[in-house]
Amino acid sequence: MTRPPSNRDFQAACLAVLLAFVHLSSAQSQETPESGTALIAESQIAALQEEFAQYKKATSSTSMRRTFKSTVRKAEAVLKASPDAPNRFRVLAIVLQSQKRLLRLDNSDRNRNAIFDTCGKLAKAPDEYASIRLEADLLLSDKALTLKEADLKERAEALAEIVRRYRDTPAEMKSLMMALMIAPKLEAFDLEKEFIDAMDERFADDPTVIEWRRKHLGISRLDVLFAGTYTRADGVSLKFPIDRLGHHCLMVFWSSKTPTFEETLKQFKKLQDNYPDLFRVYSFNLDELPDAGQSILRRLKLDWTAMRLPGGKKSQAYRTYARTYPTCILINGYGRAMLMPTNLAYGAGVRSGQPAISDARLSEGRHLVQLQSLFIGDFLVTGLDNKLDPALPPELQKSSFDGDMSSVSKLTHTADSVPKETLNAIQACFTIPPLRYRLTSVEALANYKKAHKLCLDAIKKYPKDPNLWIVRNRAIISLLGMWNLAGEPKYLAQAAEQSRALLATDLPPAAAVVGRFCLAKQSIRQGDAKPKTLLSELVEDSGGEEAPASAFAAAAILAIDAHAKDLHEQYRGKFLDAQYDGNPSLWSFVSFLRGRFHRYTLLRANYTSHERKDTSPRGYIINHGFTPTDIQMPKIELKTLDGKTFSIPKDTNGKLTLLTFVEPPEVIKTEPELDARGKPKRKNPNAVMKLAHNLAGRHIHKELNVVAAFLCDDPNKIKTMMKVEEWTCKATMVPGGLTNPMVRQLGILSADRIPNVFLLRRDGTIAWQTSGLKYKAEYSHEFSVYLAMKVHTEICDSLAGYRALQKGDFKKAKWFFSGPFLPEGDERYRWAAPRFHGRALANMGLKDWKAALADIDTAIDAHQKGFNHAKLDPCEGMVEMQLTRAIILEKLGQTKEAKAARQQAAIATSPPSTSPYQVFHGKLKQLRLNQH
Repeated sequence: MTRPPSNRDFQAACLAVLLAFVHLSSAQSQETPESGTALIAESQIAALQEEFAQYKKATSSTSMRRTFKSTVRKAEAVLKASPDAPNRFRVLAIVLQSQKRLLRLDNSDRNRNAIFDTCGKLAKAPDEYASIRLEADLLLSDKALTLKEADLKERAEALAEIVRRYRDTPAEMKSLMMALMIAPKLEAFDLEKEFIDAMDERFADDPTVIEWRRKHLGISRLDVLFAGTYTRADGVSLKFPIDRLGHHCLMVFWSSKTPTFEETLKQFKKLQDNYPDLFRVYSFNLDELPDAGQSILRRLKLDWTAMRLPGGKKSQAYRTYARTYPTCILINGYGRAMLMPTNLAYGAGVRSGQPAISDARLSEGRHLVQLQSLFIGDFLVTGLDNKLDPALPPELQKSSFDGDMSSVSKLTHTADSVPKETLNAIQACFTIPPLRYRLTSVEALANYKKAHKLCLDAIKKYPKDPNLWIVRNRAIISLLGMWNLAGEPKYLAQAAEQSRALLATDLPPAAAVVGRFCLAKQSIRQGDAKPKTLLSELVEDSGGEEAPASAFAAAAILAIDAHAKDLHEQYRGKFLDAQYDGNPSLWSFVSFLRGRFHRYTLLRANYTSHERKDTSPRGYIINHGFTPTDIQMPKIELKTLDGKTFSIPKDTNGKLTLLTFVEPPEVIKTEPELDARGKPKRKNPNAVMKLAHNLAGRHIHKELNVVAAFLCDDPNKIKTMMKVEEWTCKATMVPGGLTNPMVRQLGILSADRIPNVFLLRRDGTIAWQTSGLKYKAEYSHEFSVYLAMKVHTEICDSLAGYRALQKGDFKKAKWFFSGPFLPEGDERYRWAAPRFHGRALANMGLKDWKAALADIDTAIDAHQKGFNHAKLDPCEGMVEMQLTRAIILEKLGQTKEAKAARQQAAIATSPPSTSPYQVFHGKLKQLRLNQH
């Protein structure tokens, strides 16, 4: 029989882990002597380190012990002479390393006690010595746990607490590494995942962490940040990812010494050709050629950007990201890459002669353009109607986002002011969403350059305009746009100059946000300050808690620049909690913050459907079992084809409503498109509409409306499309189409490709929605949308039935629980059991005991088939249904059967589940108990 691990075993395991991290303990900090104290001389510390290092030359264990003992004696003499020196902890660290190695040679109580005595002293070290103190804390914790004979769970909790305590200290990375070595020994696999996720979030860009994970954790796929400063062949330094945020990049590592390198580079070029204008290729030649391989690229007609890589195959970048050559690595719009063994075998782009970089792994073009626009800061200078005219009435002036609202409305026009025609010409260069997301890079860059020129001319011609900040803000954003789209850092430097000139003047609080936004970007790029401090200062300088909405919006985006997800969540939360989304100027920004698509992709590498560790794309699209949407649909007014007003939710007649936004094509084809074989193309951009009609037609009570809101003002075109597509739903028009403010308010992005769907509950709240951005990792996005519409319709009706039960309206409850759809073969979402459970309670309320018995039997059978519960291991829901069945049988006088049901209900249940079905069964149980 295998002996269970003892506390001494765990203590030994902990020591083994600590010994593996000896090389990380030598970090030094900048010490400042306290008043009246002196530092231990660097020469003394260096001598002790040299003494300790002599063990490597030892030829026997005896000589090694002698070296460690000598190091300890000399270190203790130094400590005795300077007991209060602020840097004494560095000496104690040398003592600890010597004592740990002594313990490996002589596992005695004396040596073990000596270690704990040193740890007690190190535990008093301040955070600047956190890397040294960490080992002491772990060992002292392990000792205390061993003495109290703690179990695995207690040890895991203690380990988690230590890691939490070291967050945001210099030892955070080391604490996660050590914890990841210990957690498996404690069988704390959930905790291990938590540590890995923290490492993904906090140290995705650290080459030491990436190398360590590959060596120690054996993880097949790594989601990492491609980070570092590299020099182009022309001498310009680029910093990744900030210089390329919002863009796909392909990083190619190659050597001309590989016999087939030309053929492989041409294969990589095919990837670029297959997706024109989607990503830029950066070439990293490993041969350290004088021109970084640029002449070879030109000979091969490759329009790639040649980057210098000092050290070649010995460089940190090659060892961290590539590890073999030739290879190419795909970087997404957040600067993230996924490293896989299959990629590294022959390049991330080529595997067995086939492209590994498929369409599913590439971001949608409009998603990237939206990210570019956000990183540039377009939302800081575009308002609801994108007009900027000081002569406009105050109610229109308030749509301008970058000025203090009270100040903007009081702007006066003088002879020194920039003419309103010039202001509006500048503003016209900043295209409002979602039209902004449909511009090509060439078009967008041309707009920024035009705006920049107009701004410079206005600044030069009207230097005394008291409201010149309006122009400077747009000059700054245009330069940030040129930096982002052209990939030229010089434009950021110019934007920073404009920002400093802007902030040197007296400004309303909101008017200064653009300048602070720009300078913060420059600081993040240069690494001048910690992101937490930088963003806090931006908000504080903008007014603190009274800062304008733009300051919190800017901070939320800058946190993404800094790859600080926790800070993004912090400022996102503050922004949404303050309900700034009530400001129409912010609607396009709010659609990003609230959009589930963006929440799913934020600061992650691009995955295919089977690679995501936490949630599959389909599961996320459907959002079943997660926090449901519960936002009130804003009151919107549409136009019917005969010109009448159709208001939502007022005119949906208290029914569930599938509100679908559709953008008709320029030309409506009356015949289906044919493929190369002459057959109708399978992919139909309006397939979602057909599926919505199908669901509405199958709803038992006909309580599901379908309303099509066309982003078009041409009723004849809509009638033609309705006829061609054979749609029979309510047809309405969105006045102004894509320029209507509701488009930005609702976050409608790509209704020309996939209808944007909102499922509205009977009370007008949104139960589920999709923006139109496609989850490309999901092989059938449209089918996922169909499943979502179906299951959320079912959930809405089930909850309506539950509310009717609460009110004692058993007839109405039975009506709801009888739908919404007839049973079918595909019942992948198992709401049949909760529905029939609810209908059984409704029939009990109606005293229809036979119908109640039939329903509860159906519910039990459906639950059994759906979850395959063993009779001796029932869940709480099954036990409740058996108990309900017993009550019904007793009412029918079937005493024997009732007793058997009660016996079945008395069996101990399996651990409670948090599935939506079990939650609903629990609600029904509580309702039964309350009513009883």
